[in-house]
Amino acid sequence: MLIKKLRVGNIVNCLYPKNGVKNILTRQKGRIERIAKNGTWVTLEREDGSYRTLSASKMVNATVVS
Repeated sequence: MLIKKLRVGNIVNCLYPKNGVKNILTRQKGRIERIAKNGTWVTLEREDGSYRTLSASKMVNATVVS
């Protein structure tokens, strides 16, 4: 399972529903800044400097780049 591989500082690349609810997937890529204690939420710092909090259960085709 991917959640066990996630560590702060890793770079994650995944598809995620637009606005978290739509049936349109958008590419999300960024460095992990924070992980919830139970591992259900991940906060990413994206390449443009913005932050995004993603639900691990909604990530599609998630891979850890480094």
